[in-house]
Amino acid sequence: MKKTISNILFAALVVLAAASCQKELGSEAQSEGFRTITCYMETPSDTKALGGITPQWVEGAKIWISNGTSSETVTLAEGDITGNNKAIISTSLTGTLYAVYPASAQNGVTEGKIGIKIPTSTDGGFENAHIAVAKGDGTLSFKNAVTILKITTEAATAAVNVASTANISGEFSVTYGESLTVEAGSNPARSVTLTSSEAGAKFVAIAPDAAFNAVTFTAIKSATNWAAKTSTSSSTAAINTVYTVADVSSWTYTDDSNGSLWAQFSVSATKKVRFAKGNLQAMYSGGSYTWAFASNQYDYVGNAAGNTSIGSHDDNAKVDLFGWTVKDKYSDGIKQYGINTSETASDYGDSASDELSDWGTLMGSGWRTPTGGESGEWYYLLNTRSASTVDGTADARYVKATVCEKVGLIIFPDVYIHPSGVTAPTNINTSDAFFAGNTYDSSAWSQMESAGCVFLPAAGIRGGSSVNGGDGHYWSATPAGSDSAYLLYFVDYDFSPADSYYRSSGQSVRLVYSVSN
Repeated sequence: MKKTISNILFAALVVLAAASCQKELGSEAQSEGFRTITCYMETPSDTKALGGITPQWVEGAKIWISNGTSSETVTLAEGDITGNNKAIISTSLTGTLYAVYPASAQNGVTEGKIGIKIPTSTDGGFENAHIAVAKGDGTLSFKNAVTILKITTEAATAAVNVASTANISGEFSVTYGESLTVEAGSNPARSVTLTSSEAGAKFVAIAPDAAFNAVTFTAIKSATNWAAKTSTSSSTAAINTVYTVADVSSWTYTDDSNGSLWAQFSVSATKKVRFAKGNLQAMYSGGSYTWAFASNQYDYVGNAAGNTSIGSHDDNAKVDLFGWTVKDKYSDGIKQYGINTSETASDYGDSASDELSDWGTLMGSGWRTPTGGESGEWYYLLNTRSASTVDGTADARYVKATVCEKVGLIIFPDVYIHPSGVTAPTNINTSDAFFAGNTYDSSAWSQMESAGCVFLPAAGIRGGSSVNGGDGHYWSATPAGSDSAYLLYFVDYDFSPADSYYRSSGQSVRLVYSVSN
């Protein structure tokens, strides 16, 4: 759950303008075809927010330079550096020069604009957060092109996600002049993930001009142990400025008490939700049921005692396939929430305007079942919303997969960065794809889950006390007819976010938690 705090951001007002470079003829003869350039890096006037760190030339630093046609990367040797803010380099390039420091941030030159790549994932090192550009005919003045956020982490923090409604990372183009103009390029992103297992100050670059009151910081210890805060500052991120934004070691974490995963998903143009950490389950004990979420996203009962023995349970048997029942149909709380073997339609309601006896009421304030149909939330989530680009697929919403040996549907959050080292998914947003096309073991899935993914296992469908497995059926809160309701349906060769079926059938339920915007 998001906890809003005031004054989370305050500017350190550190000028990181970088380096001025001027052509130096020198007394020694230059190699034929080369020109020598002396690069100066200015020391910021205030280094308090940086904890004594200052931008300076160091051995091994790489500077990318281009004349718009050809390019090269210059690596500074110890002898090239004549002071913290002075280095001498040589280049064979002629004409107007464009430069980016560090070289890893360059993204070419197009029509006189300097391309940069603001990392979507970073280890928090200052050298990756200070991105400077330059342009000139022999004389170059480097200027910092980003905003820098300082975040203090603790060792238990696996990651910190910085998410915005604006584009803050990925590809951008910079128009160089007395002041810089930074514009989103062809492949921007709306989040940055800071990953580090070490405590201390970390630095994250974001594109300037993002409104801070649209930025959410989520510190993640695990998928269900996280803390999130959204800034209330009305200011915007200024270029060439360092902001101390958070000390996540002092935050209060959910510690799984709520049961919601940390990532946010748009279910309409104005609403966002977080998903429950697993499918809804009801465990029988001593004549009554206890409601809870499955321990893992991929867990389900399927064709086993519980689903197949309603009315004759042993203790600890679990049910996770429920009928869709109209509100206030029964005083019996068991049947009221679909633990019922009847296959008679009228036992579940008899009007196309029926209101669901929503399972969310069992789990506390804020929990509910997503709405259905082509104007509903399942459809918007999986067929309409804007989302991140994953492995070249824009607006990546879902992919079929096998996770921990269970087949089902992976849903990507609004802002998602696929973990480095984990095989990229294929056939994203492909309705007739097969589950076997993407396979993830527990290690890979743990990383994807921590990055925000939801997994819906294909837990089957129940008719009376019989369960057919292999298909995914997830109820919505919306009736489709007098004896049916809308649902999300997926199988190896098919997919429908606005399907409908008989209310008497037992289907899976994955609740969502409304996010306050």
